[in-house]
Amino acid sequence: MRPGRLSPRLPTARLCITGTAQNYISIVKYLGDINFTDYFTNNNLNDCLQVFHGHINYIIDNFIPKMQKYNFKFPIWFSKELRCLIKQKI
Repeated sequence: MRPGRLSPRLPTARLCITGTAQNYISIVKYLGDINFTDYFTNNNLNDCLQVFHGHINYIIDNFIPKMQKYNFKFPIWFSKELRCLIKQKI
């Protein structure tokens, strides 16, 4: 990492966004129905950004599936047999 750059922040939420199965058609339709010109014509930059971020957050909350994140004691590629052997050794 280069000096002066922030390290990536680790997620703390129990829910994580899945990398597949987003409903792209619904997202495009939702964004297509918004008339951004009406929002952005007579507003300052901060208000415009708040509106835009509100729409992005709505899309994430409603159109992108999330899954429960589990904390495993063993790496996911360990077989059940190997986990049992390790538990017996401990």
